[in-house]
Amino acid sequence: MVVAISSKQYLPYGFRATQQRCFKRNKQYGPGQQLCATGDIKLYSLTALFSVVFRALSAVLFQNSVLAGIIISIGLLIHSRINFSLLVLAFMSACLLNNLTSTYADGISYYHLGSNMIMAAGAIGSFFLIPSVRSYLWALVSIPISFLLINGLSRLFGVYDLPIFSLPFCIVTLLFLCFFRLRISAGKLQLTILQHYSPERNLYQYLNGKERPGDLNYFNLNLPFMGVWTVSQGYDGSITHKADWGKALDFVIEDEEHQTYKYPGTRLEHFYCYNKPVLACGDGVVEEVVNHVEDNALGEVNTIENWGNSVVIKHLTGLYSKVSHLKKNSIKVKPGDFVKQGDMLGMCGNSGRSPEPHLHFQCKQRLLSAQKHWRTRLLIMSIRKISITSCAALKPRRGNATKYRNHQHYYKASL
Repeated sequence: MVVAISSKQYLPYGFRATQQRCFKRNKQYGPGQQLCATGDIKLYSLTALFSVVFRALSAVLFQNSVLAGIIISIGLLIHSRINFSLLVLAFMSACLLNNLTSTYADGISYYHLGSNMIMAAGAIGSFFLIPSVRSYLWALVSIPISFLLINGLSRLFGVYDLPIFSLPFCIVTLLFLCFFRLRISAGKLQLTILQHYSPERNLYQYLNGKERPGDLNYFNLNLPFMGVWTVSQGYDGSITHKADWGKALDFVIEDEEHQTYKYPGTRLEHFYCYNKPVLACGDGVVEEVVNHVEDNALGEVNTIENWGNSVVIKHLTGLYSKVSHLKKNSIKVKPGDFVKQGDMLGMCGNSGRSPEPHLHFQCKQRLLSAQKHWRTRLLIMSIRKISITSCAALKPRRGNATKYRNHQHYYKASL
């Protein structure tokens, strides 16, 4: 029995079929021998194949050592299974491509396999892109492009006896990054914005940020008071909260008998909410202040200066809040002041269109004036992007009146 071994067939995997080795194989599997020559040769070629893989990995650190490649592969497997899978995928794709095209009859250089093709596939598939099925496909696309660049640059630089080293890797990676950054819409193929130097951690942070409730996309607003207050007139109320001014809240303080004042209730000071602190509902810049309007006598209203003493705060572009009917000369801030959430603005009063002390609170998209009607769309809980949370703090009272505990309650206004 004679075993014929093609040197070209096994040379890419590191097996050199010399005449001496062929003679030993033929003698070993000669007449009378019971061993199977085919299986032994496949085992030998598989061992040589692993040798090429580990040498290619060692080339990443400019080595030519199977041991160095084994150490690198173990470290890579421990550090990132995603990157290790791309390594295996890139190696198999490069060998298959060379087998189909027969570009390198003696096999691809282990250096180019490691320092160019495997490196490019890992960088594109898991480092600069969030790992996904699409990133793996683009990593596969990088293999033939790297293959063409290696072949072309080797011939070009060979004229001047210059090595190309890792130039194909640099060109391929930069070209792909430029292509991805020029896209109008990222779609489902996301670039890594914040690099954690681990494909698994990059993927985790991306998915975690995507699945969170989105607190970073909201501006939190607290209610503008301390303690427990009652909504005396809510959204689209039957008294004054109508049409363009329907999405606002009026607050008062009630006792256990649902009275807003203590006996006899003939003076402003008898009302529980009168002269109570009014706070900034969120961080922002004071846009406008009205502080000169007299407080009304009980039962009277000022329809000329409808909002009375008011403070308007700009929280964000397109997000304003306003508190109205404050006490005359009680406002502590002025236009241009920066206020923090919880800072005191003034005291609750009875100015403007207010027959008895109460606090008017609303938010808007655009500022007109604290002394004029706000005729633009209101924000607080009037559109689907506004939500109210911590509903356990709500306690139904008579009619539409509802208790609000400020320390347990806040609004969310969409950016």
